[in-house]
Amino acid sequence: MSLTLVQALTLYNWFLSTMLLVILLMIARFYQLKSRKRTFYPAFMLPVLLSGAASIRTAYVDQTAPDGLASVLTFVAGTLLIGLCLHLGRLMLGGRI
Repeated sequence: MSLTLVQALTLYNWFLSTMLLVILLMIARFYQLKSRKRTFYPAFMLPVLLSGAASIRTAYVDQTAPDGLASVLTFVAGTLLIGLCLHLGRLMLGGRI
């Protein structure tokens, strides 16, 4: 099985977004260590895993548009990431978000 351009770009996009999420995880971990406030930094790996599963599913199916399962996984990952970022932002900005 050869890798098509759509599959390669899908996996490349996931790799880039994973790098950004790992940076967010490191910021949350640093803030928790320095401020002693609970940031739930390990939970930042859940959106990485869920979006990774969606990307692999999209690349495996080899379509330009993801199927229903990949869409649900992406939605759950995005919703979880929004909640985690809002929580971290509220902690870091003292509730001004």
